[in-house]
Amino acid sequence: MRENKLEPSTEGTYRGYLTKHVLPFIGKEKVGKIDAEILDSLYYEMRRCRAHQCRPLGESTIRQVHMILSGRSGVLGGGSGSV
Repeated sequence: MRENKLEPSTEGTYRGYLTKHVLPFIGKEKVGKIDAEILDSLYYEMRRCRAHQCRPLGESTIRQVHMILSGRSGVLGGGSGSV
């Protein structure tokens, strides 16, 4: 089984996405309660203009967040560590 090894800068970027965008939106929701509707709402929020930062996130960034949440990056466990 191949272990996902990320460059430290990449892992830092991914953790920044989690800290800035995902965790404030999802909050303390239990993992088992996070469903497609919650994730769709998260992605919608990431695409829209926000009052604190009038610049939506790009599609590439949103795809990276999706990859992180799906576990393919190794950031959320296994691979190179966990959050």
